[in-house]
Amino acid sequence: MTCPLLRVDGIEVRYQRSIVGVSDISLTVMAGSITAILGTNGAGKTTTLRAISGFIGLDSARVTKGQITYQGERIDSSVPHEIARLGIAIVPEREKIFPNLTVAENILVSKAAHGRRTHQGGGGQDIYALFPRLAEMKGRLAGLLSGGERQMLAIASALSCNPSLLLIDELSLGLAPVVVEDLAQQILNIRDALNLSILVVEQSAHLALEMSDFAYVFENGRVALAGRSADLARDPSVQALYLGTSHSRHQNADLAQQVERP
Repeated sequence: MTCPLLRVDGIEVRYQRSIVGVSDISLTVMAGSITAILGTNGAGKTTTLRAISGFIGLDSARVTKGQITYQGERIDSSVPHEIARLGIAIVPEREKIFPNLTVAENILVSKAAHGRRTHQGGGGQDIYALFPRLAEMKGRLAGLLSGGERQMLAIASALSCNPSLLLIDELSLGLAPVVVEDLAQQILNIRDALNLSILVVEQSAHLALEMSDFAYVFENGRVALAGRSADLARDPSVQALYLGTSHSRHQNADLAQQVERP
């Protein structure tokens, strides 16, 4: 984990040429690392991820300042299929799968769309080795899967195009804690098995800091804090705002009592 794979340098994203989505965002993803972006709703997490993947253009937005560089090549003006062919795959927050296709068809469609070989030329077998549960459901319609199974299929579909960098938007959204814990462990195993680099957007600070090597805290479209995940987990401001420490809970309780007093 010594080489910068992705660099985002001072980007600004504007929607419809006027509304600023993010301002002066900079981050780095090192090869072989898991990097997390955390923050509240509206902090600019998804906007940044879609800017990296090229899908920002579908949202009537564009990068108006700064640059995004992947393996030394600028990609901030590239379209999604060009970026995908360079080795970047995204698991989006919305529209994760094709519900009317089977599990196997979802994986095949993703692989064909990206035009990249599967891992080790395994024709999809390596993907099923990574996700044995999906191997048991190849013929099942994706629309009939549970939320956790859909997320698993979305990750598997992204991996089928053999990326070097995997972007995951809101891993835990709408999923039970036990399902999220299993998915997080699978992602760690996949990173180690494939030497994959991962950039994950996550609202749950506990999950983001636990599974990542390095993290960025976004607030109001800017980077408020950045550092090693273990260090951020010990940072008092992160604990108070995102991790729900006992001290912050007492402060919130005191404030609630003051508000309720006549």
